[in-house]
Amino acid sequence: MERAAQTIRALRMVRDLTQKQVAAACRIRVQLYNSIETGRLNPSPLEAERIARAFNLSNDDFLKVLTAQGNHLWVSPVAKREP
Repeated sequence: MERAAQTIRALRMVRDLTQKQVAAACRIRVQLYNSIETGRLNPSPLEAERIARAFNLSNDDFLKVLTAQGNHLWVSPVAKREP
């Protein structure tokens, strides 16, 4: 997950966005986005979809970027968190 988290961070930085901006676009708390970006938490399917949209990527393209070069992102199938 750590390299996938680094990739998520790189996607954000290349777009010159703050964590707060991405979290707002995803409709999640900044603390939750930070935990995903730093690899402490795995995103739920909905959170992964929202992050992809925040970066203007399709879900498929987002997963391709994350799994490139051996990155592995495990998406929590039942994680339910407050937005």
